Amino acid sequence: MDALVEHPFTAEFAQTSSLDFVRRDLVGHLGMRHLIVGYDHRFGRNREGNFAQLQEYSHVFDFGLEQVEAVSAGAQVLSSTKIRAAVAEGRVGEAAVALGRSHFVRGEVVSGRGIGRGLGYRTANVGGIHPDKAMPSFGVYAVELDFCDAEGPRGLAGVANYGVRPSFGSGADPVLEVHLLDVEAQGYGRPVEVRFIDFIRAEQTFETPEALKAQIARDVERARATLASRC
Repeated sequence: MDALVEHPFTAEFAQTSSLDFVRRDLVGHLGMRHLIVGYDHRFGRNREGNFAQLQEYSHVFDFGLEQVEAVSAGAQVLSSTKIRAAVAEGRVGEAAVALGRSHFVRGEVVSGRGIGRGLGYRTANVGGIHPDKAMPSFGVYAVELDFCDAEGPRGLAGVANYGVRPSFGSGADPVLEVHLLDVEAQGYGRPVEVRFIDFIRAEQTFETPEALKAQIARDVERARATLASRC
């Protein structure tokens, strides 16, 4: 993709008719010569525009037109809405089947409070994630992490917690923490990509540090088994 045009969706723009949207915005402003739409695409005020209208407009305004058929995984028709819902509900394995890859976020390693280190499980706190990026539900996940700078390494096995760390009264701001299974996370400011492979459990509150440490040990073993099964 060479360019992306993002138009503010204002109340005024929402009243644009299907004809005006094609004639004024797509053909007039963008100089559109070819249009590709999904099988269920609707557009214009009150979703009045459909593929039959586009076929008429393509002849009037002389542009090519294609309709992409529905894509299915088994008996389920895939859509961006369903994929976003799967991610938001922690069903990252299901989302990966639909996407053809694991859902991921990018950010950089930032300093934390040292809670993981104190428990014997040093973590890389990932900050700088784009605020519009879809995040999974609070919980623990088997993940893979790439250091995206020239030094690498990539494909590192890990277990991540995304949430508000209720056992430590950390406040309302969610944090993504990754404990790498076989290497030690180092290097504040390094760019990273975290891929969510599978859901392990929902975020929990623990009464004592010992109870949390015991659960983390179980999480690590489950993540290790999950990631090993992908090899």
